[in-house]
Amino acid sequence: MMMESRRLRFREIEEQDAQFIVDVRSEPDVYRYFVDPHRITLEEHLHWFCDIYPHNEKRTDYIAVDKATGERAGVFGLIRDGNTVEINYLIAKPFQRRGLAFEGSEYLLEYAKTTLCCSKAFAEIHEDNIASLKLADKLGFVPTGRKDRILYFEKRL
Repeated sequence: MMMESRRLRFREIEEQDAQFIVDVRSEPDVYRYFVDPHRITLEEHLHWFCDIYPHNEKRTDYIAVDKATGERAGVFGLIRDGNTVEINYLIAKPFQRRGLAFEGSEYLLEYAKTTLCCSKAFAEIHEDNIASLKLADKLGFVPTGRKDRILYFEKRL
């Protein structure tokens, strides 16, 4: 099944994407918002990809490819638990501020609703991540709580 939005094509991550994912995750403006903020190494990612990811049946991560250029624009993830899905994303620096996080998230939330039969989505966002907080609001997520510096949001699908 072809998964694509207006400007993005989605495919499941592959081992050949490792360096791209590490590069995107290793940007200080990205990893500072993680629960465990540190610059990820290629070895850490490959260990996760080869030893942990294949055994997590609830999680699927996608490379978002810019349809116009064929370049990898970011990484999106869905973590499904019953009829609930968590969405996350990382957009590569050259593709930021183009609305791709919104477009990709909106597409994958609709996919979660119609194909995965999910009825609720949630997101965890660091309180200082203003861009993601604005995106959650634009997507219709509502705040449900917080723990330390992480804010929790949910949305009915």
